[in-house]
Amino acid sequence: MKEALEEQLRYRLEEASTTIGDYVDSLHLINGTETLFQIGDGYPLEYLKAFEIMPAEYDHTPQWAYFTDKNRMVCRLKLEDPVTGRQLGILVLALDTDKLTALYGNLELANFQLLNEDNLILSGTASERIGSLFSMKSNESVVKLIQKSRFSGLQYVYVADAKPAAIMKKQTLFSFYVTLFAWAGVILITYWLMRRITIPLTKLTRLMRRAGREEYVLMDEVSSRDEVALLCHGYNQMVNLTRELIEKNYKSELLKHEAELRSLQMYVNPHFLYNTLAYINVLSATPEGVRHIPDVNQRLTNILRFSISTGDNTVPLVKEMSIVEMYLQIHKYRYKDRLAYEIQLSPGFHSISIPKLLLQPLVENAIIHGVDRCAEGGKIRIIVDEDNFDLVITIENSIEDKETQNTVKSSLIPNRPGESKRGFGSGLKNVNDRIKYQYGASYGAVIALNDNYATVTVRLPIVIEGE
Repeated sequence: MKEALEEQLRYRLEEASTTIGDYVDSLHLINGTETLFQIGDGYPLEYLKAFEIMPAEYDHTPQWAYFTDKNRMVCRLKLEDPVTGRQLGILVLALDTDKLTALYGNLELANFQLLNEDNLILSGTASERIGSLFSMKSNESVVKLIQKSRFSGLQYVYVADAKPAAIMKKQTLFSFYVTLFAWAGVILITYWLMRRITIPLTKLTRLMRRAGREEYVLMDEVSSRDEVALLCHGYNQMVNLTRELIEKNYKSELLKHEAELRSLQMYVNPHFLYNTLAYINVLSATPEGVRHIPDVNQRLTNILRFSISTGDNTVPLVKEMSIVEMYLQIHKYRYKDRLAYEIQLSPGFHSISIPKLLLQPLVENAIIHGVDRCAEGGKIRIIVDEDNFDLVITIENSIEDKETQNTVKSSLIPNRPGESKRGFGSGLKNVNDRIKYQYGASYGAVIALNDNYATVTVRLPIVIEGE
């Protein structure tokens, strides 16, 4: 809270310095006899109690005064709680009197004075009179021109000799300078409005039109803190979010089609079909084997039909697991007792939705790089469980030879930029990328090596099919 208040005061001081120039000495927030904050390089206030007892017609309006501490002209404003009326503190703005006096350098000595509402001289061409009362008595030898500011309550007094020609000339010059300063003020305000409001809004309008044509360009050079800046920052956030969504959806669709193509190629590639058909040929050589051919053929047909079927990219877990079991059963006919598998899938997980053909590449890795390389065969275990409201699927397979262990270890090492892995890590990487692009960075597939087992853990959100 304290840092936020100090930052707000610093911003107000910078705003005041920008508006009225470098005549601001410092900005103070006091409470009784204690200075809570001081913003600026000026000297600390010496007479804090004076601001507490300073007379004013209304405490909630600014009151200007001259104090002897460091010859500064100050403005005091009491801060009150609008609900309870309790005084919260006093805000004091101090101006450098010497710099203000330099403004009157082209005027004659003692002919211009700046007064507060109580006729106390706050500034003027005669610095020795600052702090004294200005006499409002009529004097035939001089003419007093008095103008009061309705904003600050300050009085501007110009004293001239009672000579008609001189008075007319000085009045003419005064009017000319007032008009000149007024026009300069109008030009500066117009320029400020254009830079802070008109130009950014015009540029933002052009960028919004380009966004309507799907050309997303960021709004740069936004340095202010006003409502226009908030609008520009909101537009930039919208552009960044739109870019991110476009890239995410594009990559997700690209990976989806790539995965479907890779899965189709995986099942209809010559190697897989050759091995299966060759094994069918072997089975046909014996009466016992002939009776297994229809089952192998049916399972192969179901796998191929599932892989090329169109529709949603997700399927119920029980359906995906049935395809995995068909795949394992075909290999079971091939490896016989060398291959053992176990699938633990509780009925409560059947309707959970997962990406289509997500598990088959991992099971294929387990067979090719695990069971096939074990002299006495091996076992594959697939366990479905829940952890911290996430779906966790574990695929564990036996590994034996050093070459396979080194292959698994190499798959644990992240790819270098531009490098793609082949063999054991390629299927895992494809599965991991599909999961992350579809569900986010907190999900994916990882592999670990433990003794003579390789374990792949797949983490997915629990999404019920049909919801």
